[in-house]
Amino acid sequence: MTADLERALSAIRTVRATRSERREASRIGKHAKSAFTSSVRVAKLDALVGPASQMAVNGSFLVILLVGGVRVANGSSSLGDLVAFMLYMTYLTVPIGNAFQALSAIQQGTGALQRVNDVLALPRENSTTAEQPPARHSGAGEPGSPGAHPPALEFRDVWFGYGRDEPVLRGVSLCVPRRGHVALIGPSGAGKSTIIALVERFYDPDRGQILLDGRDVRTLSRDECRERIGLAEQDSPVLYGTLRENITYSAPQAGAQQIERAVALAGLIGLVDRLPGGLDAEVGEHGDMLSGGERQRIAIARSLLARPMLLLLDEPTAHLDAANEAALSRTIDLVSQECALLVIAHRYSTIRRAAQIVVLLDGEVAAVGTHEELLASNAFYQRLVSANERLPERDADRMSPRNQSSRPA
Repeated sequence: MTADLERALSAIRTVRATRSERREASRIGKHAKSAFTSSVRVAKLDALVGPASQMAVNGSFLVILLVGGVRVANGSSSLGDLVAFMLYMTYLTVPIGNAFQALSAIQQGTGALQRVNDVLALPRENSTTAEQPPARHSGAGEPGSPGAHPPALEFRDVWFGYGRDEPVLRGVSLCVPRRGHVALIGPSGAGKSTIIALVERFYDPDRGQILLDGRDVRTLSRDECRERIGLAEQDSPVLYGTLRENITYSAPQAGAQQIERAVALAGLIGLVDRLPGGLDAEVGEHGDMLSGGERQRIAIARSLLARPMLLLLDEPTAHLDAANEAALSRTIDLVSQECALLVIAHRYSTIRRAAQIVVLLDGEVAAVGTHEELLASNAFYQRLVSANERLPERDADRMSPRNQSSRPA
């Protein structure tokens, strides 16, 4: 019931827009009725167990008194035997009653204990311990050694699948330099988000190596890996609280100048000036007081504030209008001079600005090169460019003043 209630409340706008209030109310009400029925059944059993146990004990006492009295009257038993037997019965009354109550409590707690055991049985991530001892890797320089400049990120023949089905990634090899902008493109389902998940170590590869700053990520703890990486997700989750709390979530001790720098780089100065209270303004539940583009820029500012060695952006311009997209593109150019950037991109404007483009098709790296190189050699990239060149009217409409508002309709 609680899960369905959370489902409806978290998507309340969709529920109302599709006129699904009655359907969701019926769904929640059905679970509420089931919970009510179960609770009433438990209450009935509780009401039955107590009196039944008391009646059993007291009834037994009366039966003993009756039968014993008859036997004493007939002379087959003495009065002392009857009194002794009744004393034994009195001493046993409290333990027997407690046993019935304990049995009832055990039955009620069994269901809750099963839920607790299910949670405890879930696999847990070890964030502070490396999975294998450090080892040297051929072709990768050791950080800190003279003249060694390993790439920020390197995939070496990486294979990965979410289950026993067909693998999602097949022998992926790619390299992200310590400075610069690398765009990862490909159709939906090609494995782009899976690469981001592997870099963040939400999963580990089945085969192959992932090197971060020249070291196999399995020789580092997950905390050590994530300390070097910033991530701005496409859905851009915003937590309940103030704008400042959301921006500083990755670096709670950040100073005012650092916060101002991140706000400026992410293009949030206008939002800070507009909101009453500025950085201390409330953003609402799940950031519902902000537009999609504003939530996305908050996620980027949050990532930039931690000064990562590698910044991962999952389609950063997905919810931006033309003016903000251009501003963010300039931000990407500035950030790429300070750290490595791996950007999952679908918009041609974002892809075109990348120093290197990696084309991912069916879980394999189909091509790597610059815009000019791929335009001359890769069919998928040629189709992508042609599709964008055939949409000048849509681009012009997107650039029109009526579409520049950053607020949701």
